[in-house]
Amino acid sequence: MWNAIAALGFAAISAKAQKQSGDFSLQSARSQAYDIGTSIKVNEAKVLQEQARRAEELRTAEASNMALFSTFSDASSSKSVQAFLNKQREIAGSDIGTISFMGEAEKYRLQTEKRVVMEEGYARKTSANIGALTTMATGIYRFGQSFSTGGGK
Repeated sequence: MWNAIAALGFAAISAKAQKQSGDFSLQSARSQAYDIGTSIKVNEAKVLQEQARRAEELRTAEASNMALFSTFSDASSSKSVQAFLNKQREIAGSDIGTISFMGEAEKYRLQTEKRVVMEEGYARKTSANIGALTTMATGIYRFGQSFSTGGGK
């Protein structure tokens, strides 16, 4: 009888450990997801900073070019100078668009990674809970078997 009770007690201890393992797995996943969320925010800030840097480069280059062209008197108002400046603006606009696109792609990748981490955490917790339930059910079954076969007397 004491063996059956001890086995049931060990099954309960094992089930509790499995459940705690699942809880820790979920907590770890939440922590990882938080870190990934922080990476998303950092990425957004980097994208904004890179866009601002590129826009500032354009303004600086345009000011330098205008200063250079103004030394040639009326050259700053010529069509070729305006075409050159418009082309520089177009290139900078394209660069800023590319920076924005790449930032969004990275954000999407990180959000997907965050979802996967959380799904894995929930799956590990569910698996651990099922394992704990199975361990307890097996322990209870064996406990009952020991008494039905006369082993518990």
